[in-house]
Amino acid sequence: MAGQETTIIVNNSGVSNARLVLGSREYYLVADGTAPGGWVGSTYYVALNGTTTLPIPAEALGATSGSLTDLGTPDTENMVTIE
Repeated sequence: MAGQETTIIVNNSGVSNARLVLGSREYYLVADGTAPGGWVGSTYYVALNGTTTLPIPAEALGATSGSLTDLGTPDTENMVTIE
């Protein structure tokens, strides 16, 4: 991350719950069949299979590090990536 990003593109292939860390902030990406939408606290609902573009939360703008962790999807072939 360069610290100038304002959005994240999430490419999801069946992961239902993931933790996203941006700088020192922790967020959750949930794909439970709910339509993708805006931030609700520290949670963003993303597509279960497909691409969702989400804004980086204001408090995480400028972050230059981050990570993405799958939180317990049983099928190891599932994958979520960010761009």
